[in-house]
Amino acid sequence: MTVCPSCGHENRAGARFCDSCGSPLVAAEVRELRKVVTILFCDVTGSTALGERLDAESLRSVMERYFSVARDVLERHGGTVEKFIGDAVMAVFGIPRVHEDDALRAARAADELRTEIGVLSAALREEYDTELQVRIGVNTGEVVTSEGGTLATGDAVNIGARLEQAAQPGEILVGEETRRLAADALELEAVEPVEAKGKSNRLMAYRLLGVRTDAPAFARRFDTPFVGRQGELAQLRQAFERALRDRACHLFTLLGPAGIGKSRLTQEFLAENEDALVLRGHCLSYGEGITYFPLVEILEALALDEEASALLRQDAEARSMLNAVTAAAGLADAPTVSREDTFHAVRTFFERLGRRRPLIVVLDDLHWAEETFLDLVEYLADWSRDAPIFLLCPARPDLLDARPTWAGGKLNATTTLLEPLSEEEAETLIDNLLAGVSLSDAVRVRISDTAEGNPLFVEQMLALIAQNGHGGEIEVPPTIQALLATRLEQLPVVERVAAERASVIGKEFWRAALVEIGGDASSLPALIRKELIRPHMSPVFPTDDAFRFRHQLIRDAAYDGMPKELRAELHEGFGRWLETNRSEYDEIVGYHFEQGYRLRTELGSMDAKASELSERAGALLGRAGERAYDRGDTPAAVNLLTRSAGLLPESDERRLAHLIRLGYALFDAGQLESAAVTFERAIADAERAGAAAIVSRGSIGSVLVDTLKGGGFEEPLALVEAQLAQLEEHGDDVGRAEGSYVAGLLMSWLGRSEEANAAFEGAVTRAELAGDRRLQLLPMGAKVLMNSWGYLPVEQGLRNCDELLVRHRTTSVEPWIRTARALYLGLDGDHGGARVEMQRARELYLEYGNELLAAASSLSSAYLETNAGRPDAAESIARAGAERLQQFGEQGFYSSTIGMLAEALYRQGRYDDADQWAHAIAEVAMENDYEPHTTKPRRSSASLPKWRVRRTHIW
Repeated sequence: MTVCPSCGHENRAGARFCDSCGSPLVAAEVRELRKVVTILFCDVTGSTALGERLDAESLRSVMERYFSVARDVLERHGGTVEKFIGDAVMAVFGIPRVHEDDALRAARAADELRTEIGVLSAALREEYDTELQVRIGVNTGEVVTSEGGTLATGDAVNIGARLEQAAQPGEILVGEETRRLAADALELEAVEPVEAKGKSNRLMAYRLLGVRTDAPAFARRFDTPFVGRQGELAQLRQAFERALRDRACHLFTLLGPAGIGKSRLTQEFLAENEDALVLRGHCLSYGEGITYFPLVEILEALALDEEASALLRQDAEARSMLNAVTAAAGLADAPTVSREDTFHAVRTFFERLGRRRPLIVVLDDLHWAEETFLDLVEYLADWSRDAPIFLLCPARPDLLDARPTWAGGKLNATTTLLEPLSEEEAETLIDNLLAGVSLSDAVRVRISDTAEGNPLFVEQMLALIAQNGHGGEIEVPPTIQALLATRLEQLPVVERVAAERASVIGKEFWRAALVEIGGDASSLPALIRKELIRPHMSPVFPTDDAFRFRHQLIRDAAYDGMPKELRAELHEGFGRWLETNRSEYDEIVGYHFEQGYRLRTELGSMDAKASELSERAGALLGRAGERAYDRGDTPAAVNLLTRSAGLLPESDERRLAHLIRLGYALFDAGQLESAAVTFERAIADAERAGAAAIVSRGSIGSVLVDTLKGGGFEEPLALVEAQLAQLEEHGDDVGRAEGSYVAGLLMSWLGRSEEANAAFEGAVTRAELAGDRRLQLLPMGAKVLMNSWGYLPVEQGLRNCDELLVRHRTTSVEPWIRTARALYLGLDGDHGGARVEMQRARELYLEYGNELLAAASSLSSAYLETNAGRPDAAESIARAGAERLQQFGEQGFYSSTIGMLAEALYRQGRYDDADQWAHAIAEVAMENDYEPHTTKPRRSSASLPKWRVRRTHIW
């Protein structure tokens, strides 16, 4: 078989021109593909004994009949018989093309095959006094195959064979992925997990008891309130009202991709028009004699309608027309009816029904209709007269590929495209589907972002969460993956290749980049028309045409269809192109080199090319990570620097420096244990590499982490000062800035404010010499915050904060300044202003990903609320902050925060609770941490009465 690269038509082997579009069939390079298919293994049980009982000729005849039955059944359901192995049959559903219902097709085939083998066995009992029994295994999974080929390789094949071997005679065992794809149509019974040779884990398996007739692979939810679509519903109403008013036929085509809401909109429309006679049929995706299948369903429904039955009893002409339709649909033994007579019979029959009562004919899944049936629908729209007939045709955009001129030029036709739900509508849909069940905001956002307004996607993801829980990443249900893979496989080869190449670039891509990595830009208009991509405005290459996949999952499906070796080559190719044309995009270029490297390693290739890509990716990601750290983007810094450290050679100086930055970023993120491990790794690797300055820098970082985990202050300060001396010898300005900053923190926590100020100023100076922007800001923020706790008059402190905000707004030091400003406002009696400023400071800490200081800021907030006479609010804030700090494994800020909690409880007269927390302080307080000392907060130069507080780090 040869697939036409222009239209995708499957031609007979050896054809020189396409049977469908006439394009020349040029021998092309064989494309390898990755795809999810369903494997069916069927084996005769007791075949050895059968061979002993039968003569060789008889055995040959029996096996030929068995193979013939198997082939007929399997191919009738769309399977490709890959091979006969002895007395076993292997078939693949999804080769040469995948279908969204391959799993269900395979299950139906298995069920029918078991039945047909039973029929054959009964015949053999009469002829040879022997019987045949088979066992069948069905499994779904990813395989590698070639374009137009039949050979499938992959673990999914092995698992299918293992399931077949584990089945009992007459039994069908179905794998987990097959169950997930077709659960609503299958009657299954769980069996003991299967022990499979070579598998570390046992295989989940289910006994197939039967297949529900006409049931979809997965059921839709139509029991929740209708969301959105008011504009489209209004269009339907207007078109139907026109058909009623004009007593004419109106063809309404409702287009949209799978799951977008065509069926639900149709249901809502029908519910509004209960007075009409509704006839409904749907087109089948495969089968024999299915041309008029929608009419079969319509006739079956008519038999249950009293008014239609009465018409048939009373009107001989109507009965005659019905007989013609019945014969055309293959429901009666009658002479063959011509196409023209069939069309005429259907039209006049619908007209008679419509004259008695408004008629709505729903033809679902019209994109699967045979050409003849499409001709019939257009004939009805063109020739029906003097009767209100409304032809409602929900279909996917594929319909326009099969019939580009569909409904063209008809004044009595409407075609509308359903767009995704808006973000607000999707949120409402989630609420409706949850029906009061709690779901975290983070999970809701991930569902909404992944579904991108497709109701089916929302529904399926929520169903999967209900089944498996919602920890970690949101999994894309296999049902959705199957729908999208099918949609892409229906594309002509040249268009599919373009979509695949574009998917490597990302959800957004550019024409020039696509051409660079082998995509055909002439395919882009077709992909736009088929609702797979859309034009997009991009600032990256403003002079080039930019495009965007309509849905991230479409991009993912296109990407997953390529073999890993090809993906690796394309990632590298695009990375080099982008590096040449936009060298400032380190993170993106680094990502593509990283993917090229990782894909090669997954294939077991650790050659020089892989090593080169690894080092280049590590350097670029590290550079991007350093920039993220400099601008205070903690999550990005952690992500990029972690990846960089895993790609660069162990002794590479860049990697060692990145590890130090990573340690501080993890510290800011509240990941203290990971920060400690990172600093220790940096020290160990630097010692092996002889990088003494990195050893000192790592030691200083370790001191900071250990201090907040309960390590005291005096001894750590001495260690930092010793490492600073080492860094002076090495002339490392970055290291000296880090060390001076950490020393300043320790001094401030010890109450040695003047020394701390000097250390912070020294850190700024060193950072300026090193050109390190972040290290200039950190000590500046620490200094202004420390001074807000009693070292400056309020007026001067506020003035300093305002001046700093002018210079450093929208930098990572802004929340530090706002925290200090809040404390000054609180001292000045402006409790409302202080509260607003503290809230903004906390928001900024979180925006920058500084989870540690966001949690620690609860101490300042609780202190301000206590002084404002709101100890209940202070209690709530302190409890939340203490809980978060405890999760981090932090003790310094934590001990101070529970001290403030005890104070808030005491102020409320809850002395027992306060005493309990006071005892807790003693258990976690670090050496020197809770020695009371005096400060002198002043509104002006004149001193106010002294007040005593526990010495603490109030950040």
